[in-house]
Amino acid sequence: MEERKSKLTISATKENRAELLSDRAFQRIFESIVGLNLVLTPELKICAVTNSYLAATMTTRHEILGKGIFEVFPDNPGAPDSLAVSNFARSFELVLQTKMPHTMALQRYDIRNPGNAGVFEVRYWSPINTPILDTEGNVEFIIHRVEDVTDFVAGKTAGGNREKQTQLLLDRNYEMEVELVQRAKEILAAKKTVEEHETRSRQLQSLIDAMPDGVLVVDSDHCITLANEQCHRMFGFPPTALIDSNLQSLIRESVTISDSHVVLTKPSDEITWKYGKHQDGSEFPIHVTCGIVNSDDHNQKIYSIRDLSDLHRVQHELLESEKRYHSVLDNMLEAAQIISFDWRYLYLNDAAARNGKQNKDEMLGHTLTDRFPGIDRTEMFSVLEECMAHRLTMTQDFEFTYPDGSVAWFEFNIQPVPEGLFVLSLEITDRKRKDEESRITNLLLDQMVQERTVQLREANKELESFSYSVSHDLRAPLRHIHGYVDMLSRSLDGQLDEKSQRYLKVISDSSIQMGHLIDDLLAFSRMGRQEYSENVVSTDEIVNETVRAISAETDTQHINWSIGPLPQVFGDPSMLSRVFTNLIQNAVKYSRDKNPAYIEIGVEHDDGEFVTFFVRDNGAGFEMAYVHKLFGVFQRLHRQDEFEGTGIGLAIVRRIVNRHGGKTWAEGEVGKGATFFFSLKKA
Repeated sequence: MEERKSKLTISATKENRAELLSDRAFQRIFESIVGLNLVLTPELKICAVTNSYLAATMTTRHEILGKGIFEVFPDNPGAPDSLAVSNFARSFELVLQTKMPHTMALQRYDIRNPGNAGVFEVRYWSPINTPILDTEGNVEFIIHRVEDVTDFVAGKTAGGNREKQTQLLLDRNYEMEVELVQRAKEILAAKKTVEEHETRSRQLQSLIDAMPDGVLVVDSDHCITLANEQCHRMFGFPPTALIDSNLQSLIRESVTISDSHVVLTKPSDEITWKYGKHQDGSEFPIHVTCGIVNSDDHNQKIYSIRDLSDLHRVQHELLESEKRYHSVLDNMLEAAQIISFDWRYLYLNDAAARNGKQNKDEMLGHTLTDRFPGIDRTEMFSVLEECMAHRLTMTQDFEFTYPDGSVAWFEFNIQPVPEGLFVLSLEITDRKRKDEESRITNLLLDQMVQERTVQLREANKELESFSYSVSHDLRAPLRHIHGYVDMLSRSLDGQLDEKSQRYLKVISDSSIQMGHLIDDLLAFSRMGRQEYSENVVSTDEIVNETVRAISAETDTQHINWSIGPLPQVFGDPSMLSRVFTNLIQNAVKYSRDKNPAYIEIGVEHDDGEFVTFFVRDNGAGFEMAYVHKLFGVFQRLHRQDEFEGTGIGLAIVRRIVNRHGGKTWAEGEVGKGATFFFSLKKA
């Protein structure tokens, strides 16, 4: 049994854990420690808490003991982006897994206000979670220590004096450390006077060893009689190496003790920045608090030492960050300003002063109405009031009239901040002027386009009427030419030589060709004047009827037809029938030299509004360099003796598709065929 007691270094077994934590002496000592400490079981149940922690979190001991930490301290439902509970849970899990202390980054973790149900107060904490191991090396407790740095963060946010905020943090740290010294002194006295509590004293020693601050006890000769593990790690010495060494070898300055019991003076009076000495001789900044041990031997002194290296580094980084922040704002092209809740300028950069046409010193500390009389009656001020009252973010353009009568336009980006409103503005007077000029120009252009459109329509009507008249008037002379040539051929039958007969045949064929050209020209002209009647058209029926009719006329040509499913469209049935007829006849004509000919009709693309049809053949094809000529009137890419035609069919196709709001185009390759595309509005 004695051997088992001697091996107990930090806590008892799980069976007597409750007995130890309920012990009145240990409980009184732990609860009085100045630090904000909470002891958790591995299941994250609260089993002990210091008075300082209760005060900081506005809770009572009886309402939180035995409960889970996240049951007592949930996330603020008013801050949906809060990650406090998940961050703390990960830290506790890491401590349980690694059995090593874990220092967390600064956390926002709001707490409930017991005096105002449902209301949470914003708090920022600096947490450290440290495991306490049993004799078998398992985690038996977790010491959860935090520091309330809400005021420090608020001071940084408000852009307050750096030195004042640093001193505030030191004052708070000092108060915590002095209280820790006082309680540590009681622990040493209890160890000397209560031998039967040796196991409990060792547990208390383990708790002190687990604390993040170093603790030293020295005698009247400044020889170290006790040092916790943090001291050894802080100064770089192996365990127990500091015992019996002189305090002067660790700290550059000695600490003056003016009070016979415990030092309670302000840090500015007596506790200063000092430097500790590593084993390798290098120095590092520390903060030292000293007191006299409350025991029969008043010659013992206890020192609480905190390594300030991280604090100095963070302070330096914050200073550099603030310099960069101010440099960025001061050198921005946009005007930046911070306006308080009482409408005073708290900050403005050079661009904001230029936009205000005043010196920066004349504006800082003064209200908007002081510097710009009458601004409270403007739309701009009304929007600012709304954003201030309801904490709204808004972007809006404003016209602003200066006291001297000049006018300028600004684009405002308004963002609520803790101090009031942050306003980022950019002068857009030139842009507004150009926009107005563009608006007027567009109105004039629209008017000109409308006038030209009317003129173009009238010209097209006149051109179509002229084409119709000319085509109609030419038909009679052509009939006469063809008739008289035929009569001449019959009357001189057998009297003309072969050359004369060929002349008459050329005249006859040319008159016939001219007649076809005139017929097609009349058809083209009628397409422009024909009344458009929109209906739901079944393209599948039109194509099948057209293919049947053409197949009957070309029964000697071997054609493989491939017709895919075709949708319904909006359009004029007779016009669309002409489109498919012209394209399919075109494919049959130009693939007649292929055996077999292959003609495919289908849908290429359907975007829900327009559907793209295609007619593809494996015939003569064409050079893509001349594709722009395909749909022109009288434009042909092949000789008349190769493929007959007038060059009007594709022009009619394009005119009809254009009247339906669609497009036409083609692709081809010489000797490999061509594909003609057109789009129509889907029904």
